Amino acid sequence: MNEDTPSTSNRSLRLFVWAAYFSLGLSLVYSLLYSASYFGLSFSVLSNRGIVEHAVVSSVFSGSVDTGVWGIGLLIALAWSLFSLGSKLVRDHYRLSSIIGVVGVLGGLVVWVCLVLLGFVSLVSLSLASSLLLVLCLAFSTDLFGVSRWRLLFRVLFGGLLVGLLFELASLVLFNLPMVFNLSPESSAVALHWSLVELSFSNLAYPFLPFVYLLFVFLGVFGAVVLVLPWSRIASKLDVEGLVRLKDQLNELFVLQSFSEMDFFGRRVFVYLAVLFGAVVSCLLVVFTVLPWVNSTGILVSVDAPVYYQWIAHMRSVDFNSAMGLAFANDRALFLVLAYALSFVVSPIWVVQLAPAFLTVAFGV
Repeated sequence: MNEDTPSTSNRSLRLFVWAAYFSLGLSLVYSLLYSASYFGLSFSVLSNRGIVEHAVVSSVFSGSVDTGVWGIGLLIALAWSLFSLGSKLVRDHYRLSSIIGVVGVLGGLVVWVCLVLLGFVSLVSLSLASSLLLVLCLAFSTDLFGVSRWRLLFRVLFGGLLVGLLFELASLVLFNLPMVFNLSPESSAVALHWSLVELSFSNLAYPFLPFVYLLFVFLGVFGAVVLVLPWSRIASKLDVEGLVRLKDQLNELFVLQSFSEMDFFGRRVFVYLAVLFGAVVSCLLVVFTVLPWVNSTGILVSVDAPVYYQWIAHMRSVDFNSAMGLAFANDRALFLVLAYALSFVVSPIWVVQLAPAFLTVAFGV
């Protein structure tokens, strides 16, 4: 029984610290939404062939529920910070005088959050509390979380990304999928609300999405290279310890020091899951454009699709040599040759409509 106690304790600490990461990410998302709403930011969307302007939605659930979710999230992060400092006082014999300022600020934030939960202070003020807590955690990341500032920031952003994915999932299930199946989700107040929450979050995140996309592309390519190359042999022969250190540092972004390790670049299952997820999403995005209740007239979607269809139809109407001459005279020769070959299996119009899904999956593999 006693032998299982350390393992159980470590597991509880892992859950506790990751709950703190997620809570900081949740608080960051709430801060962005409420700050944007407070300053009157708006965004425009295309609706019924017209441009409609919407204000950024600040409330995710409802006033009282948002207060509870945001406040409890901050209290979890504060509880971990105070627990971590208390553990260092006992285990590492820190002097209380060296951290009394940090403890005082954290205690003040606890009182602040409790006043908001009790209704004595405005909910918008939690944006300031969240920002102050995040700055404090980053400044004392080693003492509070045992990781560097960059690793802490990465994990907080990952927690915020999970919250954003929850918004996307709710909007997909309640609004987008019913719209695809022509179920008139705009008549539901709940569906409209979650659609606006997702649009608000997406429009706030749009300026950063290109950089996030490039980061994931880099991690995906680097992860594939790590799985293929024999790093220890390369390091011994070519003296490239710098690259090995870079690989280890990137891998440590996913390692929870002192508790447990999750070797992201050392396990193929993560790469396989990423490719599978990307393939499924890509195929669904393409398939949705050809569903009869979405595209009732069967028109070709995208600007280039009609041109591709005309080229493939012309290639089918001439002999093989002429078709290849037309393909290689074009700057998209490889795609035209592939589409020409597939057109003997399925209709050319289906080749043009479904080729993006096939090419996306092939590129991912």
